[in-house]
Amino acid sequence: MSEQPHPNGLEIPPLNTTVIGARILVYPRLDSTNATALRIGGDGTVVLADAQTAGRGRQGRSWHSAAGKGVYLTVTVNGPLDGLPFAAALAVREALRPYVLPDIKWPNDLLVRGRKISGILVEHRERISAVGIGINANHAPGDFPRDLEDSATSVYMATNAPVDRSALVRDLIHDLDRRIAALRDGRYDAIRDEWAAACNLEGRRVRYKNMVATVSRIDVSGALILATPEGSHRLMAGESRDVTLLEGMDSCSW
Repeated sequence: MSEQPHPNGLEIPPLNTTVIGARILVYPRLDSTNATALRIGGDGTVVLADAQTAGRGRQGRSWHSAAGKGVYLTVTVNGPLDGLPFAAALAVREALRPYVLPDIKWPNDLLVRGRKISGILVEHRERISAVGIGINANHAPGDFPRDLEDSATSVYMATNAPVDRSALVRDLIHDLDRRIAALRDGRYDAIRDEWAAACNLEGRRVRYKNMVATVSRIDVSGALILATPEGSHRLMAGESRDVTLLEGMDSCSW
């Protein structure tokens, strides 16, 4: 049950979940759903906002959160849980499947025709992990600031049809719940393998700095293990700008 009035037009439909939804907090406006969720904590807590004034993305970037346009939510789970970024990216991709099938950009952004439609930020505080998800749902081109006009898109822009944000939230939570339960059951390898297949990175040739390398695998933290002429190199998510695919892109974009 929600502990705040639902913002106009955005509700949490009834859930059939095992982990997520133990506590649901819905706000008309927050600075950041991640910041609020980490402060509140609780296994399976959902923090949802109709707008954010200081939404956060990876590497200290901001996440534009226009009121009434997108999905801005954070789920907290107890303890560190290997594979959370994989599970979140897959859950977003599955929730968007009825409307558009996005590409996964390593490590966990989602793109449609080269433009970002969703971002994921996983943070940890003591015994809590927070999975923050932003999805551009009903944004029109004029809803993005000028510096994002050429790099962002939305479900509406990709399909020319509005999306029911409440239904999108429901589908997202259901799929993320299923994947988190699988991780807790020790099925990390299955989640990682599904992510790797969706992203289509393993075995791909890339240029890393001035070297040609091959992605040999993805490790437990989401880092790429590159086979280079100088030996094996572990590439963290923050180094993604140092890598360029040398082959045609299938379902994974960089």
